[in-house]
Amino acid sequence: MRSLTYSTSTLSTLRKGTCMGMVLFLMAIPAGCKDSSREDAKSMPPTLRVTPFSLDFGSEQEVQTLSVDNPGQGVLEWEASTDSSWLAMEPAAGQTDSSDTIRVRVGRATLTAGMHEGSLDIRSNGGTEKVLVTVVVVPLLRVEPETLDFGEDRDEIVFHISNDGTGLLEWSLEPSAQWLRAVPTEGKASGEATAVTASIDRAATAPGENKASIEVISSGGDATIPVIAREPPGTTLYLGPTGELGDEAFSQEAQWSKRIAELPVEWTYSFTEDTAIRRMRTHFAISAQEPSEIAVSVSLKRGAREILSRGYNRTVHSIYPVPSEDILDFSETGARAGDRLILKIASEKDTWLFMGGDPDKNSYLVLE
Repeated sequence: MRSLTYSTSTLSTLRKGTCMGMVLFLMAIPAGCKDSSREDAKSMPPTLRVTPFSLDFGSEQEVQTLSVDNPGQGVLEWEASTDSSWLAMEPAAGQTDSSDTIRVRVGRATLTAGMHEGSLDIRSNGGTEKVLVTVVVVPLLRVEPETLDFGEDRDEIVFHISNDGTGLLEWSLEPSAQWLRAVPTEGKASGEATAVTASIDRAATAPGENKASIEVISSGGDATIPVIAREPPGTTLYLGPTGELGDEAFSQEAQWSKRIAELPVEWTYSFTEDTAIRRMRTHFAISAQEPSEIAVSVSLKRGAREILSRGYNRTVHSIYPVPSEDILDFSETGARAGDRLILKIASEKDTWLFMGGDPDKNSYLVLE
């Protein structure tokens, strides 16, 4: 600042002047001097201030706001970015000499169950800030329908798996029976429901009511889907000691035991009406003193012509009657009235076949 020098004559003159003249003189700024207070205000830079410092969306909120403030001078130029694909900002950049608002939105559709953390980076010509973002994902399993009833004629049923909660529902399926399957066996659900096809193999189901289930294991809870399939009772043919297959079993008192040698022992059944045969279940109560292999064969004859033949071998070693159960696939064969069903059993060593008594100590066939 330039220095000012005043002479005594000048001061005397001022003393003789008015008070106003004195004030005006004191307020005057000599040439070449600057107003420093105004200069400092103009030179203050823009400053970034972001509030709040963190955003917690919990398990339900989708949108929150951030305030981008400029307590400094000039224009604040800012830009927001994130590495989290589930975060979105509107706007993502701006300019302000006072304050801007950013709408922050979270998308849970691709997120798995649990808590997730991300961040927003705000960069500007007035500094940088980082905002922590947390969100909770809670998927919820929904299955429709809750029960699958195949009745006596349905082979497929479509059910749906959906997510009534948030985020991504991860699921897998576990059928409880070999005759039951579901496709696909696993998947993910967010918005739309996933269709699953459940099917049954009726060749492997038993006469009467068959019960099973499909276990649904998911990140949004588990569920059990009961499954029911009904089959006609079928026709049971009991082995008799006379070599015939009959509709009635022997009583406990009249139980018979037939010795089987190496030569086949034969039973015959004649159909009195047309009958559709999908499969045959065999149930033989057999005992042996030492390990012995038995050979079982079943054939369907129409006159002298053999329509179908099925068979299997089993090893038996027990002095007590042991049930031996097998399923023979008849491939939807139709038997006509007058056709004959012939059963043959042979063994390499002595075995005993039991007929009559309780079901475990009885021998019979079931035509289904």
